[in-house]
Amino acid sequence: MITFFKRFFSLKKEILKAIIFYPNYFSFSETLKYFSPWWKSLAQSSNSLVDASPWISFTAIRSLENYLTKKMRVFEFGSGGSTLFFSKRVEKVVSVEHHKLWFEKVNLFLKEMNLTNIEYKLFEAEIDTEFVKKNIADPNHYISGDKDSAGKNYEKYVKSIEQYPDAYFDLVSVDGRARPSCCKHALPKIKIGGYLLYDNVETTYYRDSMSLLNPDEWSIVRYYGLFPYITHFSMTLLAKKIR
Repeated sequence: MITFFKRFFSLKKEILKAIIFYPNYFSFSETLKYFSPWWKSLAQSSNSLVDASPWISFTAIRSLENYLTKKMRVFEFGSGGSTLFFSKRVEKVVSVEHHKLWFEKVNLFLKEMNLTNIEYKLFEAEIDTEFVKKNIADPNHYISGDKDSAGKNYEKYVKSIEQYPDAYFDLVSVDGRARPSCCKHALPKIKIGGYLLYDNVETTYYRDSMSLLNPDEWSIVRYYGLFPYITHFSMTLLAKKIR
């Protein structure tokens, strides 16, 4: 009963915040629509990997389900349930991960499921002696604001996408470390008609990198609201490359 009231109070607070700060991106009807799956996702037995589901907004998940086809290629910065989700729906998934222990766990999961359409790669961060002079919002600096990333550089992780031709992917998902840098390198790799998925863009230094998206070239939709596995709202962006 205590858990119920805590979740209910948290939801009420998040709805009020959404109405005040994000009225253009929040839908009360969508919140009601996904209330049941959101509640179920908070169970201890539920997580992104077990559910084979991306850790993004429910409305963004629905949009991906409507968009993805078996002829598509997807690249993702950050792995987990999203890797399984994409694997089931597209021809090829390239996934890069920065965290070794998580990489090993997910890799074992993928092998047990005998998934053969995934290229899964580990690129750990390296020591950055110039870290304190850099800006986490600058896409040219390859660093992250995550506390475990202090003093580290993710340039190899970010530039792993450079081995693929421009306009090669139907979707690039940015949901890992050094996201402004990932966004910068992802944009040329997306074909016309394809999408950039950028998660948690209400975060200030993620939001700042939205200036990389030329409005003449990208059609942008933002989804703010319920996320699986957490009790606070967040925002997922889907940007379609129109030229």
